[in-house]
Amino acid sequence: LGRTRRSMTPLFNALRKRLPDFDLQQFAYASMMDRIDDHARALADYVAWSFGSRPVIFIAHSLGNIVLRRMYRIAKEHQGLLLPDGTIQPLNVQGHAMLGPPNQGSLIAKR
Repeated sequence: LGRTRRSMTPLFNALRKRLPDFDLQQFAYASMMDRIDDHARALADYVAWSFGSRPVIFIAHSLGNIVLRRMYRIAKEHQGLLLPDGTIQPLNVQGHAMLGPPNQGSLIAKR
């Protein structure tokens, strides 16, 4: 909670170096400013506009995993993501790496 986009920059740079043929993107959100649903909807829009129906592999850290799983539910509820051309396209997830997911809750969030 409360970290910045720079927190993931070393991992992003290492992946970019090792995977030069991949279109790597970062999605940043102010974790303490909005609700999970708001972040998930913003992520859904970002994915739709950035990737459309192309295959996607997500790497998420901590609360980002909760946001991502909520985005999956939103996409399922709407039978896909709304693309820029107005069509609905199924989310094409090929993988999801979870780094430090708070699956059992988080002590800092419980305070």
